[in-house]
Amino acid sequence: MVHLNVSHPTPHPDVFNTDCQHAFVLMGKETLFGVHMTQYHCDKHRYQVILRINLPEEARAEYLRQREAHPDATFIFCNGETAEEKFSIPALGAGNVSWEGEADVMHGNIFFGFRPNEAPPPDWFPWNLRDTIPMIENVAVTVERGVLYRPFSLGDTAPDKATYLIFGRGDEAHMTNLQTGELVTGQRDIPLYGLDVDHIMSLAKVPDWLQDHMLEAGTVVTLPASDRYDDMGELKILPEPPFKPYDDVYCLYRGLQPPRKLVAGPTYFWGSEVCNSHELIEPMAEKSLIITIMPRRFWR
Repeated sequence: MVHLNVSHPTPHPDVFNTDCQHAFVLMGKETLFGVHMTQYHCDKHRYQVILRINLPEEARAEYLRQREAHPDATFIFCNGETAEEKFSIPALGAGNVSWEGEADVMHGNIFFGFRPNEAPPPDWFPWNLRDTIPMIENVAVTVERGVLYRPFSLGDTAPDKATYLIFGRGDEAHMTNLQTGELVTGQRDIPLYGLDVDHIMSLAKVPDWLQDHMLEAGTVVTLPASDRYDDMGELKILPEPPFKPYDDVYCLYRGLQPPRKLVAGPTYFWGSEVCNSHELIEPMAEKSLIITIMPRRFWR
């Protein structure tokens, strides 16, 4: 038998996420959280992630000063543009993100709201340093704990009622909806994903029916008054949240009776245009994007 001196090819995974920039909506005062902005049509951003984070002393003081002055504003952390600063969400979930040798540290900038662009180029990232000036520059963000790491399963279908995760710590509680990035086209069609919204908000107070450690761990609730389907059985989205700050909102703890009261706080982000496939959402009158517009002083 003849043996040829030929090495076997090294297998390469066909499922992978490349390193890139990510946007996290910041919330909290005593305890800080970052919530990843989702995109169902882009594999790098098909993840719901909530992180409990901390900032260096000077950056934290400036963030809290701005939060006190603008309690309802959208503040966004983005990791930087260099190869060392970019990362993938699975690497973050695995605890493999580091900056200058420090594990679980993301490096980037904090921005005040969203810099609009009426004609963005392909793959335009709104929080780039060519068009925007950060509110806080060169921040090393420490990840203290992952509250939620949730890759979307694109074969999932939306539940009948809106479903949210309540999370927080101490005297602060927040809420974000558990989204469904459903594949809604057939195998021979260009894939389109949706419909849903990305909703990131705070509660006006911690629910008195929820134990402290259940708040900190994260608790799932459904909103019985928020239908996901219309009368024709089609998925629907709303142009804005179904409740305003300080409204009483009734939920079911893990889908179970009896109804329990929440008190809504500010919405920092409500977006249907960002997360859904553009071709799917663009013809719809209900599409919306509720986010703080970046003040002009932060434009380049």
